[in-house]
Amino acid sequence: MKLPEVFDADGLLKHRERLGERLADGRLRILERAIVLLEAIPEPRVAQHLTQHRELTVDRLRRSAFVDEDQQALFAAAQSRPEWIFAYVASALAFYCGLRACEIKGLQWKHVDWSHARVEVRRSKTPAGWRDPSLNEACVRALRELWLRANALGFSKAEHFLFPWHGRDKKIDPMRPMTSWRSAWRSLRKAAGLRTVRFHDGRHTALTRLAEKGQADWVIRAQMGDVSPMMMKTYSHIRRKAWTKRRSRSSRPSR
Repeated sequence: MKLPEVFDADGLLKHRERLGERLADGRLRILERAIVLLEAIPEPRVAQHLTQHRELTVDRLRRSAFVDEDQQALFAAAQSRPEWIFAYVASALAFYCGLRACEIKGLQWKHVDWSHARVEVRRSKTPAGWRDPSLNEACVRALRELWLRANALGFSKAEHFLFPWHGRDKKIDPMRPMTSWRSAWRSLRKAAGLRTVRFHDGRHTALTRLAEKGQADWVIRAQMGDVSPMMMKTYSHIRRKAWTKRRSRSSRPSR
């Protein structure tokens, strides 16, 4: 959307459908600032309309988290073919640890702390995303399988990337990071019967799981990195809902 259209109510109405479908995390932050600015303008329709779009986007993010059955189907498909090893490991890091695609691509073997089951994230959207998230058993297992394959090819040195660059004629350069796993991801989700999901939905799934377990904000940030106040508000709602559900169960009289 062009800047003049943001301050024009008619232009904003015209872009309603596009905003509702395509608004993502980065634009959500811009939208927060826009609402604050526009509330000071004597044009109540504009601020009200932006708020409606924000609520629509927040609801979309809540629904982007995978249910357990879909996640199991995805990983079962990922482990079914050796050539999907990169998509399999990347999915594990996204869905269980909440890593972004850019963070995964920047990982080198020196960043994997096997003894403490952690990874050092030193490439992110901003330095605020640098962190040492913990790895669960599924992630450690996937990373060990990837290391065994890399070691067999001589690509397991500390400075080598976990996801090395692939060129034509099957050339591999472990000193350069992979640029994309789009083709493998599309094939993987098709095999799992999940044609419309995005890779970034893995991060939302990991965030939702932490919120459902009632983890504190500082725990979520330590694991997930930089999370905007608007996103924390969204997942705080999920956390409250899960807490209320657990409380209602515990308060039921035993028969």
